[in-house]
Amino acid sequence: MKKIIWILLCIFLFVNVGIGEWEIAKAEEIQYYIQVGALTKKESVESLKNKLNRNGYEPYTNLSGKVTRVFVGKYSTEAEAEKDIKKLQSIGIRGFIKSELVNEDVQDNQNLSNSRTNKEDAATESEKANSRDGKNTNETYKNFGLLNDVTINNENGSHVFFFEVSKHWNVENTSYLNLVVSQSQLNDKKDSILTVYINDVPVYTKSLFNKDKSNENIRIQIPVDKITEGFNSVKIRVFRDMAKNMSVEEDNSKNWVVFHKESHVHIDFTDVKDSLKINDYPYPYLNVSNSMPSNSMFIIPDNGTSHLMEAAVILSSNFGQRRRFEDVNINIFKYSDAVEKDQTNVIYIGTKADLPEEILDNLSQAEKYIIESDALIKEIVSPYNKKYKMLMIISNNKENLMKAVQSLCYDNMVMKMNADTQYISSKVAIDIPINEKADYFNLEKLGYSDLLLEGLFRQQVVYRVQIPKSKVIKEGAKVVVKIRYSKIINFEKSLMTIYINNNPIGSKVLSETTADNDSYEIEIPKELLDEEFYDVKIAFDLEMKDSYKKTETQKSVWAFISKESYLYLPFENKVDTYFEDYTSHFIKNNSFNDVLIVMPDNPSNGALKVMANIASFLGHEIEKISNINVIKSNEFWDKHKDKNIIAIGEGINNSFIQNLNEDLHIKFNSSFNKFVSSKKINIPDAYNGNLGVLQLIESPYNENANIMVITSTKEEGLLWCNKYLTNFDYVSQLRGNALTIDESGNINWEKFGDDFDLEINEKEVEEEKTQKEKITRGNQLRNILIFVASILIFVIASTLFLLRKERSRKRRRKRRRGNRR
Repeated sequence: MKKIIWILLCIFLFVNVGIGEWEIAKAEEIQYYIQVGALTKKESVESLKNKLNRNGYEPYTNLSGKVTRVFVGKYSTEAEAEKDIKKLQSIGIRGFIKSELVNEDVQDNQNLSNSRTNKEDAATESEKANSRDGKNTNETYKNFGLLNDVTINNENGSHVFFFEVSKHWNVENTSYLNLVVSQSQLNDKKDSILTVYINDVPVYTKSLFNKDKSNENIRIQIPVDKITEGFNSVKIRVFRDMAKNMSVEEDNSKNWVVFHKESHVHIDFTDVKDSLKINDYPYPYLNVSNSMPSNSMFIIPDNGTSHLMEAAVILSSNFGQRRRFEDVNINIFKYSDAVEKDQTNVIYIGTKADLPEEILDNLSQAEKYIIESDALIKEIVSPYNKKYKMLMIISNNKENLMKAVQSLCYDNMVMKMNADTQYISSKVAIDIPINEKADYFNLEKLGYSDLLLEGLFRQQVVYRVQIPKSKVIKEGAKVVVKIRYSKIINFEKSLMTIYINNNPIGSKVLSETTADNDSYEIEIPKELLDEEFYDVKIAFDLEMKDSYKKTETQKSVWAFISKESYLYLPFENKVDTYFEDYTSHFIKNNSFNDVLIVMPDNPSNGALKVMANIASFLGHEIEKISNINVIKSNEFWDKHKDKNIIAIGEGINNSFIQNLNEDLHIKFNSSFNKFVSSKKINIPDAYNGNLGVLQLIESPYNENANIMVITSTKEEGLLWCNKYLTNFDYVSQLRGNALTIDESGNINWEKFGDDFDLEINEKEVEEEKTQKEKITRGNQLRNILIFVASILIFVIASTLFLLRKERSRKRRRKRRRGNRR
C-alpha cells in the first residue's frame, strides 16, 4: 500500500511541476512580427498590401486614429524576423521588428499598436519614412556612422569624420549627433571637457566629470545653419586644462575616452521640390537615402526592342555609377504590367508608334514631328499622379535615342539642359569628360576638402576609400599626404602617423625647415593589399615646448591636410571564373569589358529587373559607360561570339540558353522545364520547380571570354537570383561557379571545371588505390590466418589422434595382463 501511495505522489508532483513550467513558458513566450508601413491614405494601404500579396506575404493591419499600420509575419524568434526583413528589402519594402507576449491574459490588456519593441529608434524613423505620402521607399533621414571605435588618450586630442548632404535636401532642425562614450575610471574628470565642432564651428561642450558611466549616450542637436551642401566635418575634441594639475603627465596614459562605432550623425530632411528642368537629373528619379536610392520606375513598351532595353541598361548602369556603395534596386516594367506607376516617378523610354495616349497627349504637334528623326528628352508632371514626375526619352531614330540616354549620364551635359525639353539630333556630340587616372584617388576627387586640425597631442582624421570588388591591388600601392603645420611645436617630439584599417604603416617626424610645404609618401604593405576598403587615418601627435605653461597658445598649434593628398592604387582584374568575383569578368579599365546581355525574345518583368539591376551593380565599378549592348536571343549571330555574355531568362523562353545547354554545369532536361541532377549537385523532383540557377562558364565561342547564365524554371526564380547578384550583403555569400537558390534563400554551390574534375579523379584514383591496398593486405592477412589455423588444427588433430592411439594401446596392454593372470 505504501508503495502505491508513493508512486501516486510522484505522479502528482511530476504533473504539477510540468504544468507549472508550461505556464511559466507560456507567460514568457514572445511573438515577433514586422511593421512595414504607417499610412494615412486608404489607396496607399491597399497598394502596399497588394504588393505584399504578390510577393507571397499575408499582410494584416491595425488602425490607430488616422494611421493604418501594416504588418506581416508571426515569428517565434527575432532571427526569423530578421531574415524576412532582408527579403522585404530586396523587393523595395522597409520594415522593423516589433514583439508582444502571446499569453492570452497579456494580449487582453495590450493591443498591437502599443506592443513593445527592441528597436524604438528604428521604429520611429521607419514610421516617419513610410508615412510620408504613403510612399514606402521615400526616405526622410540618413545615418552616417563613425566606422570604428575611436580612442583619445591623454585626454587631449581630436578625431574628425564626415557626413554628406545632398543639394536636394532641406535639412530639418531635428538632426543630431549621437555619441556613445566610455571613459577611464582611474582619474578625476572634473577638468576634462568634450567639445564638438561642425565644420570647425563649436556647437556643444560638456564636462566629462561622470566617470562611472560606460557606453553613455550623448545626443547633440546639430544647428541647421552650420550644415552645408556636400561634405561636412564633425570634430570630436577632448581637452584637459593641464595647468591645473602639473603632475598629471605621469597618469596621462591611464586617461582615455572611447567614442564607440555605434556613434552616428542622424540627418532628417525633406526633399527639395523639383522644378520642371532636366538639369536636376537624376533627381528626383535617384535620391540619396538610407537603403533604396531609386525613387522611380522604368517603363518600356510591351514589345520593346533590343535598343530600348539597351537604353534602360545604360541609365541603370549610370544609377549604380552615381551610388557606388549603395544598393539601388531598380524597378522596370513593360507598360501593361506597370500597375504601380502612380506610386512613383516614371522614366519612359520608347518610340512614337508605341506611345500610350496619356503620354502622347503631353506632346505638341512640333514635338510629335521632331521625334521622327531627333530624340526628345522631356520632363512633365506625371499623368498618373501629380505628386510625381515623368521623364520621357522618345525617338524613332535608334542612334539619336541612344545619344539621349548617354547625354543624361554626364553632369557636364545635364547642367546645360536648363529647361523641361531637350532635343538630341545627329549633330549633337556627347561630351565625355576626361577623368583622372583611375589608379589615383585624391581627396578632392573623393569629395573631401582641405582640413585644418588644431590643438596639442593626438589630432586625427579618417577617410574611407572603397576598393572595387573586381580588382586586385598590385604591389607599389601607396599613400601620399601633402601637409603644412605650425612652426612653434616641439619638433623633437611631434610626428605624423598613417594608419590603414587601424594598422600603422609609417610615421614621419615633423621638421621646421619643411613646415610650410611638406609631404610624406609611404607604400601600403603587402598584407593589406587584399582589402574591400581602406580607412585611411592621418594622425598628428603635436607637442609644444613648455606646453603646460602656455595653454593660451593651444590654437597656435595646428596641422593642415591638403585635398591634393591621394592614394595610388594600381589595379589588375581578378581572373578566377567564380562568383566570388563575378564582376571582374565584365569590367576592364573602368569600363564594361565588351559585354553583351542576351534576353528572351519576350522577356518577363523578372528578366527585365535582373537585366537592369545587374547593369546597375556593375555600374558601381565603372568610370565610363561604353561597350555594353543588349539583344534578344533570336538576334544572336556569329558577330556576337567574341563578347563576354550575360544570358538572362527562364530556360523555356531563351533560345540562347537552350543552345548553350550542353556547355552548362547544371543542365536542363530536353523540355527545358526542369534541371537535371549531376554527380556534384542533386536536384530532387519536388525541389526542381522552385529553383533559380546561376552559372559562370568559359565561353564555348571564345576561350578568352566568359558567359554568366541567370536562369530558372519560372519567373520568381530569376528574382531570387537577382538579389544575390545585386545586393552587397548577398553578393558576399556567393561561391563557386554553379549555384542553385531556392525561395527561402538556401544556396547550394559547387565548383566545376577541368581542374576540379582532375582533382576529383585523382582523389578517386588514390582512394581506389588505397582500397586495393587494403584489400590486398586483408587477403594476405586472411591467408596467414588460414595457414596458422590449418597448422593449429593439424597439430590439435594429430595430438588427439596420438592421445587416442596411446589410450588404445594402454587398454590392450591392460587386457593382455589380465589374460595372463
